[in-house]
Amino acid sequence: MWGCGKDMAQMSTRRKKMLARRRRRRAMICGLVLAAILLVYLVIQLFLFFSVRKYNTNTILEGVRIGTLDVSGMTQKEALAALDAQLASYGGAALTMKLDDTRSADAAYAELGLKYRDEKALVNEAMNYGRTKSLWSRYWAIKKLKKEEKVFEPEYTLTKKSVQAMVDERIAPLLNPPVNATLSRSGETTVVNEGTPGEVIDTAASIKSVEKILNKNWKGEAATVMLADTEQEPEITGKDLSGIQDLLGAYTTFYSADGTGHAQNVEQGAKNINGSLVMPGETFSTNDTIGPEDEEHGFAKAGSYENGTVVQTFGGGVCQVSTTLYNAVLLAELEVVQRDQHSMVVAYVEPSMDAAIADDVKDFKFKNNLENPIYIESTLQDGNITFNIYGKETRDPNRTVEYLSETLDTTEDEGEKFVGVDQPIGYLQVIQAYPGISAQLWKIVYENGEEVSRDVVNTSHYQATPLTYSIGTTSDDQTAAATVVSAMASKDLETIKAAIQQALGQEYTAAAGNTADDTYTDSTAADAYAADGTDTTGY
Repeated sequence: MWGCGKDMAQMSTRRKKMLARRRRRRAMICGLVLAAILLVYLVIQLFLFFSVRKYNTNTILEGVRIGTLDVSGMTQKEALAALDAQLASYGGAALTMKLDDTRSADAAYAELGLKYRDEKALVNEAMNYGRTKSLWSRYWAIKKLKKEEKVFEPEYTLTKKSVQAMVDERIAPLLNPPVNATLSRSGETTVVNEGTPGEVIDTAASIKSVEKILNKNWKGEAATVMLADTEQEPEITGKDLSGIQDLLGAYTTFYSADGTGHAQNVEQGAKNINGSLVMPGETFSTNDTIGPEDEEHGFAKAGSYENGTVVQTFGGGVCQVSTTLYNAVLLAELEVVQRDQHSMVVAYVEPSMDAAIADDVKDFKFKNNLENPIYIESTLQDGNITFNIYGKETRDPNRTVEYLSETLDTTEDEGEKFVGVDQPIGYLQVIQAYPGISAQLWKIVYENGEEVSRDVVNTSHYQATPLTYSIGTTSDDQTAAATVVSAMASKDLETIKAAIQQALGQEYTAAAGNTADDTYTDSTAADAYAADGTDTTGY
């Protein structure tokens, strides 16, 4: 028994050794196989590496295009320049923008702001083709270029601002715009004229329609697009105006409808303001509404005050328009945004109740601080200018307002002033002296006839002006002109009249001597204040 056990032990030992040898052999074979695989892999990687290495340049690979443009062998900078040049050539093509079969307009793509969506990213993508990802991917990408070009399609777009500009310039005149509701007065009745919807171009949607054309195999040719338009309601509807029935404030001044330039300017200014509609929160500018004061727009030359003398300027007299409106606004209790006084008192309202306007220097502005629109009506009758402000009355019917001018101080200038002006000899205009006045305007509120408040609205200071004679000194006869100028140095009216008589060779009379269109007294003189401090705009 013992011998058998020994033999079995020896057999077990031999088996273990044999198994160990087998394992070592298998391990060696596996190692050799892995080594062979690794070697093959390294050989392939080396092959791929050296195959693509020669393409590692700073130029785009051969066989790469961006759209129709062959960018092979170009640097990024060169490719960008080539793309820009191609875009410029495409920009001259025309796009026909249609509203319907009868309404259209053309615009060059360049005018519409034609551009690439992302030009640099496009060139980077072309540059990186065959140079990113694994060696294997790069190798096959390069190999594929030998048989087939790689095309990167550009994406075009338009500049919204440029498109909008072209729409505004060339399409808008073809549109049927919304028409706001309006108001008119027929006797004592307020008539609401309903507005109508109109067309408006949807710029964003229209750009998308164009982009569909550009990004579908477009090669710079002319094209036609149907613009996207929508219906737009008017900004002001009949409903907005339906509440304008009540007279909120009215004021009248006398201007004398005598056919003079002054009267013409008052009438034209009133007509320009008549029918104005001011929406809630909107600020009204008298200067902007009256517009340019020139002959083309219906204004005449009339007296304007300039450094103590009257000169003839277009628009002289419009300050009476702004003054009358100012007082109507005060009675309507609207918010005054800007009010400028005259440099000297006017005759058609009490001191501190005036409102001067002068180009961009002086303006009368007010804000509609109510919850409903207001309507401004001007009327001209029997030499009177009246402003009526209509709206929806929300004030207590037992509450009333009154405005009172109070003079605080008065100074007189009793001297005389003789001023030569650029008018023919024989022109002599007399400007009555004006007192210097300091005044303030009170707003007095009554409830049930009892005063409940009294507040200062403004304080105004007006300069004193002496009796002024404006004397024409212009003549082709230099001797005659010198005679009049020399006489002016005497500051004696009779001496000056005698010189004028001598220069004219006839007896001087008011009829013969005054060659101005208008003779201005204290009620028709003119005044304004320019940026340099010179009085230049008419009352």
